Amino acid sequence: MTTPRPIFVLGLQRSGTTLIGNLLAAHPDVAGVTDPRHRGIHESVFFSHFARAWDWTDAIARAQAVAAFLDSDYGRLLDLTDEDRHRVEHVGDPEVFFHQAMTAHARQQGALAWVEKSPHHVHEAARIAAAYPDARFVAIHRDSAGLVRSRLWAYGRVPRTGLARLPAVLRGALSNAYHRRVLRRFARQFPERVSVLDYRGFVSGGDASVAAMVDALGLPPAPGLAPEYAPNSSFAAPGVAGGLTRADHAAIAVAETLSALVPLWLLDRLRTGVSGRRPEFPRWVWSGLVPPPTTRSGPSFAAPLGAEAAAPLQESPSPCRD
Repeated sequence: MTTPRPIFVLGLQRSGTTLIGNLLAAHPDVAGVTDPRHRGIHESVFFSHFARAWDWTDAIARAQAVAAFLDSDYGRLLDLTDEDRHRVEHVGDPEVFFHQAMTAHARQQGALAWVEKSPHHVHEAARIAAAYPDARFVAIHRDSAGLVRSRLWAYGRVPRTGLARLPAVLRGALSNAYHRRVLRRFARQFPERVSVLDYRGFVSGGDASVAAMVDALGLPPAPGLAPEYAPNSSFAAPGVAGGLTRADHAAIAVAETLSALVPLWLLDRLRTGVSGRRPEFPRWVWSGLVPPPTTRSGPSFAAPLGAEAAAPLQESPSPCRD
C-alpha cells in the first residue's frame, strides 16, 4: 500500500496560506483537515508547539502531549477510528506520531497525499524536511504593503489612525521581510522539494497558477480546482480599499530596507532570543468549536493539560514575532 505523501504549506500569517491550503484540500487526491468553523483548512501547530511543549522522551509527558493534541480541534477533526487512535497513542516519537495520524486520516479518504498548513511551522521547516524525506512544500510570500494592509483589518479589526498605528505597520513589514528571506533560504536548501509562490502573481495567474502548483507537487491534474471555502480576506471590510496612507508606505519602505541590511543569522537570533524564548501557546487549539468524536468516551483532557504544559511557553514575544 502506497503511503500518502505529506505536503506542507508555509508562509507568514496573511500571506495566502489559507488559500493554498484550501485549494490543495479541495483536490480529490489530497486529504486536508478542514472545517467551516475554521475557514476551511485548520492549523495543527504540531511541530511548533505540541512537539516542543512536552518532553516526548518522558512516558507521562508524552501521553499528556498525545491526549492534548487528540483533544484539540485539529485532533478531533482528524476523526480517527478507535483502532487508529490506539495505534498512534503508543508512538514515542513526535514526527512519527504526526505522520501516522495524518496518514490514517488520508487513508480514510483514499487520498494520495495529505496537506497541513501552519504559519508557525516556517521555522520548523528544516526539521520537518529532515523527518519526512518524501514531503513537498509550498512556500508562499506576499508583498509587504498587501500583507500589512490585510493584517490591519483582519478579522473585522478597525486599525488605529495616523502615527498611532506606525508600530503595527513597522512590525508587520519587518516580520514579512524577514520571513520572506527565511522561506527563500529554505527553498535553496531543498530546491527539488519546495515550490515558492508570490501571492500576487499566483492569484493573477488564475487556473494556470493552480495547475502549475499541482504539477510541481506531483499530483494528478485537477482542472477547475477551486477552494470549497470562502476566501479568508480582510479586504471586504468598509474603508479597506484605500487603507494605507503615504506614511504607511514610507514606513514599509524603511522596514524593508532595514531588514535587507541585517544579516539573516542575526535576525534569527533576535527572533528566538539569547535565552531561547518560545512563542506563546495558542489557546485557540482547544476552542471547543469541534465536538469530541462520538466513539470517544471519558472526559476531555485538553483544558487542564493544555494549561499546565503551555505555561513554560508563555514568554514575551521576540521583535520579529508575527
